[in-house]
Amino acid sequence: NNINKLKDVNQYYVNVKENKYKYDVIIDLYELTYISKCIIYFYNMNDMINVYNKLKNDNYPLDYISDWENKENTDKIIQGLKNNNFRLLLLSFSLYKQIGQ
Repeated sequence: NNINKLKDVNQYYVNVKENKYKYDVIIDLYELTYISKCIIYFYNMNDMINVYNKLKNDNYPLDYISDWENKENTDKIIQGLKNNNFRLLLLSFSLYKQIGQ
C-alpha cells in the first residue's frame, strides 16, 4: 500500500488554535519555506475540503485523499505526489492513524 510508504516523511506538528487561521498558516509555511513535498493532516474532513478548495482556487499545486477514497484512487494520488505532479497533499487524520504513526 503506497500510503504506508509515507512513514519515511519528516513530520512536524503546527497547532493552529482557531480554524479561521488554518489557510493563512498553510500559505505562510508554503511561501516562507521551500518544501518539495508537504502532507497536511486534518482532524475534520470539512476543514480539509474547505482549505483544499481555497488553495485550489488560488492555484496551489495540491490534491487530497478523503476517508472515502478507494485504494486505486489513493494510490494514484500518492503516485502523483511522488512524481512531483503537485507539492501539497491533504489527508484526513483517520488516514494518518492508518499509517501507524
